[in-house]
Amino acid sequence: MKIAQVIGTYEYGGIGTIITRIASELQKLGHEVEIVCIRKRLQPKDVRVVSFQTKLKPTILWGTLKMLNYLKRFDIVHIHGSLPIIFALFKRKNQKVIYTHHGWHIGVKETELKTKIGSALFLKIYQLVSSRIDAFIGISKWSQKEIKLFFGRDSYLLRNPVDEKKFKPRKVKKFKVGNPMILSVGRNRPHKGHKYEIIAMKDVIKKFPNANLVIVGEELEKLVPLVKRLNLSKNVTFLGKVDEKKLIRLYNSADVYITASFWELFGLTLLESIFCGTPVIARRAFAMTEIVEESKAGKLFTKNHEIPSVIIDVILNKQRLRKNALKYREEYLKYYSWERYAKKLEKIYRG
Repeated sequence: MKIAQVIGTYEYGGIGTIITRIASELQKLGHEVEIVCIRKRLQPKDVRVVSFQTKLKPTILWGTLKMLNYLKRFDIVHIHGSLPIIFALFKRKNQKVIYTHHGWHIGVKETELKTKIGSALFLKIYQLVSSRIDAFIGISKWSQKEIKLFFGRDSYLLRNPVDEKKFKPRKVKKFKVGNPMILSVGRNRPHKGHKYEIIAMKDVIKKFPNANLVIVGEELEKLVPLVKRLNLSKNVTFLGKVDEKKLIRLYNSADVYITASFWELFGLTLLESIFCGTPVIARRAFAMTEIVEESKAGKLFTKNHEIPSVIIDVILNKQRLRKNALKYREEYLKYYSWERYAKKLEKIYRG
């Protein structure tokens, strides 16, 4: 089959990583696969990427219009979000459109205004074209709930796999950053909740004076004034964007992984941490609850003021939680390896 994996912006991050691997695995099964996008910020080695970047504003609209005719050449058009979904209105008779729901920031007050507006707009557009979508895929049970709520449609559950050969407990040269070391990964956006992780360190260092919160991601410079204001320069480290090899080393160096995010429809970094045997902490919200409760590899919190006590508790119980993480890793791989994922996806495509 000729298959297009379609996304608005193909970039560094969770969805970009997943789409790249989907394309690679489908190629191994003998399919002809391209990643089709509007903005291209990644260039994988073994997958063809076609971009419809334009200087006309708004980019997402004009880029989408440019790509519509191009998508008619594929048997399967698998869309991973944003305005390209309108292609469903123009698909050929024997062509299938598949949609994976990675979610919108609907009802999350911590979201930036422009994202709230965009999410509400895209939801309305998706609802208008939903009858032309052949199959829906949820990446979590919460994702499936949203598909049912927003579109009134049933969906396939295809949880994101993790590369078990890369993300595993390793004897690595540890990052000598803090004792204990608390890791968080994610670009600086209001809904990511990094500021609450930083504020929590004021109380964490009362118990662990040498503790260090290491935050990985883009646009973190905006958080520097907060760190200085709280006199936490010795206890908070910003690493910016890192490559996969360094990220795996960080997971294996950390005593605990935390995300104070208010919204994740899956939580890939949580799962990657667990695969490396690192205990996790997450907000009791959306699909993050699924991963933490199923794995028993960490703890959830509801209110921001709970974060310090939860961090301390997880650190004190990290050996027990590490055992739970590694046990969950084995169980997860029985059902959600990349090989199984690709074969299930192929079956969905064939209908």
